[in-house]
Amino acid sequence: MVKRVTIIVALVIVGVIFGATAVLPKLKNGTTPQTAILGGLKKTYIAGEPIVFNFKANTQTETSLLLKSSYATLLLSAVKKGDTLTFTAPAFFYRKTGKVIWKLIAENTAIVTGAFEIIPQKQTAQIENYLGPRSMPVGDGHHTMMVAIPEDMYGNPMPDSTATTISNQFLDKIAYYDLPTQDFISWKRLYAPEKSGKMLTSVKCGAMETNETETDVYPAPPEAFTITFSRNHAFADGNQLTTLTTSVLQDKFGNIVTDGTMVYFKMTTKENIKLETFGATVNGIAAGKFLAPDHEDIYNVTAYVTGMAESNSINISYKPVPVDIPYIFNVRERSLKIGRVSSFMGQVVPEGTVVTVKLYDKQKQCGTFTGYTTNGVAAFNLPKKEYALKQYTVIISVLGKSVKTEIHLNE
Repeated sequence: MVKRVTIIVALVIVGVIFGATAVLPKLKNGTTPQTAILGGLKKTYIAGEPIVFNFKANTQTETSLLLKSSYATLLLSAVKKGDTLTFTAPAFFYRKTGKVIWKLIAENTAIVTGAFEIIPQKQTAQIENYLGPRSMPVGDGHHTMMVAIPEDMYGNPMPDSTATTISNQFLDKIAYYDLPTQDFISWKRLYAPEKSGKMLTSVKCGAMETNETETDVYPAPPEAFTITFSRNHAFADGNQLTTLTTSVLQDKFGNIVTDGTMVYFKMTTKENIKLETFGATVNGIAAGKFLAPDHEDIYNVTAYVTGMAESNSINISYKPVPVDIPYIFNVRERSLKIGRVSSFMGQVVPEGTVVTVKLYDKQKQCGTFTGYTTNGVAAFNLPKKEYALKQYTVIISVLGKSVKTEIHLNE
């Protein structure tokens, strides 16, 4: 009996391969269907090629066809015409490549099985390509990578060893790399040159070409740099601007840093007060501006590109303004008028120049007034309730210069 079953199974396999008629064992209901593949199935199909199964059966048992691949698992119902059962695979199934296992099922029993393979079409219809990162610094082994996946018209990867060419352009150099696919992809590391600029990359496979893709190659961190300053004059007038300017910021390969690189200018006064200004690079040069102080001072300045580079340190000295400070005290109105205050050329001091008045009685300082000039003049009042003494010492300060006087208040 065992030998008979073995012979039957062998005949079924032969029938599947060559389209011969195979006698099958009885089903659970006792019937014995006479089944064969008409014309046989091919071992290999090209994606998009219709796949039709034709079986001849003399049984009334309901029969289904199970198709199983990595893409999908389907259970097909037969179209019966006479004693022929026809199963047609849907288009979405036979457009995807891979190995397909099929089983003819009757009464939940696989009575015939087989397998075939769907392979990609011969012509490349499209290329998926991925490039990244899309920006990188120059030199030092930095690189981007191009990955290409040639596909047929249904999106199936082309078989291994499909010839692809990855093209790369930078400045006046164009390079071509012929790379067969492996595990469905071809890829190439593209190393950063020592010059900044745009790198263009594309892929070709057969008659298909991709669009160009860009990689920005930007300068490396800048090296140490120098700073200088410029101004109209050295007087501490609290009005004129001092401009700090860097040298051209470059990386170690001589590339000018990217426009917009922030440079911070840190300043320290004689009293150890910390000040800061900043500027962004344009063509590698950054500039920052600040107002001159309103009193004699020396600024120590150093510039930084945060976490990357530092400049030399410079000192900027501001000398006192030879200012003239006239004043008048009106005893009856208890008012102090200061001005018109003149500056180093005899000109009126800038609008808003700070004027400070300090009052002292016989023992200590008892009041401070701060005002701003308008057309070179500032005025202050001494309320009687707050300043009831008859005599005060007054110190008036403008632009770092001070004058001292005595005022007498009558009842």
